Order: sequence, then structure tokens, then C-alpha cells
Amino acid sequence: MEALLSHRCAGLFGYSHLTACIAWHAMELGEVKQEQTIDIWGCGSGGFIFIMWAKLQDVKRIIAIDYIPKRLRKARELDGPDVFIYATGFRYTKETLHKVEGLLRLETDATSAIIEAIYLVKKFGHISLIGDYYGLTNHFPIGALFDKGITFRAGVVCVQKYWKLLLQYILDGKVDLTKIITHTILIIK
Repeated sequence: MEALLSHRCAGLFGYSHLTACIAWHAMELGEVKQEQTIDIWGCGSGGFIFIMWAKLQDVKRIIAIDYIPKRLRKARELDGPDVFIYATGFRYTKETLHKVEGLLRLETDATSAIIEAIYLVKKFGHISLIGDYYGLTNHFPIGALFDKGITFRAGVVCVQKYWKLLLQYILDGKVDLTKIITHTILIIK
């Protein structure tokens, strides 16, 4: 990682969904405001938390996108574009070319959903990118990003910046993170 990024990566206490900091960070990167339409691609636990925070921000409309029907049903239970929140991580690739390049290690990060976001978000819209990217991607439509005047922001969450505020929201009952739990098992198992 150090060779790829030219700096060391840190292990962070609290870097989890426990206090929902990653989702809040994505909202901040996307400059989410009231009366906006939000597209959330990826309805895993992070996507569910985005939906909860978006509701707390009183956004006009939330569009949840995922290819797993069970996740979409769960997102619908949460009452669920001016802003595009990309929450699928680097794993989603659609084009055969990207799949081949990944297998040959010619690129490390898939950007199929990001490319779709660039073409779908309105002119002068926002794209917020979170996840765990660590290397290179090919065939990135920089011209479309530039021509549409899109604000494109990405980065690793700074948990220390958000956790106290978000923990207070949780303690005050403004957000119930138990709603994202989809499976339970006995500890003995």
C-alpha cells in the first residue's frame, strides 16, 4: 500500500459502521442538502445507513440501487439525482474489458458504477466516492466529468471528525442503527 499511495495507511479505531461515520462522510462529500434527489448505489449496511442519514437531512427523494433483491426490499423498509453516493466499493465491474484488465493486473480498481454515475448525474451535480480504492483504473471518462462541471469528491473517512456528533444522534434516538441488522445468530454458534 505504501508503494502505491506514497504514504502509510493507518489502522483506525472506530472505522466501522458502529457509529455510521463513513455514511455521514459520504453525505458531507456530496454536499447533501434538503430537497435534493439522492441516488445510492449499493444497499449493504453502508447503503442502509446512507438512507437513514439522508432522511435525517430531509432530502426530497432517495433512489436506492442494488442488484440483490433482498437488499432492495430492506432499503424499502427504511422508506427509502442531485447527488450520487457511490457505496459499492471497488468490486463492481460491468465491462468485459475491465474484467480482463483486472485479471491481468493491468488495473486494480473497477470503476463501472462511477462511470455510470458521471453519465447519469445532472450537469454541475455532485459525486461522492467512498470505499477502499488503492490503485489504478483505466478508461476513466475525465472529459465527461470536466464537461459536465461535476464536483467529484472522494476520500477515507476521518472518524474522529464525526463520531461524537453521530453517537449523540444515536443516543437521542434520531437514528436507529438496529434497523440495518439483517441476520442474527447465537454467539454459541
